[in-house]
Amino acid sequence: VAFELGISEITVKAHRGRVMRKMEAKSLPDLVNMAARLGLAH
Repeated sequence: VAFELGISEITVKAHRGRVMRKMEAKSLPDLVNMAARLGLAH
């Protein structure tokens, strides 16, 4: 993901962490399931 966006891996992890906090996701699989339910995941 980082390479495709032209950003560092640390930046991706930071953004993911912020999204997880805002969505109150307990884990990455939990966040992925939320995204799928909302129609945000492919």
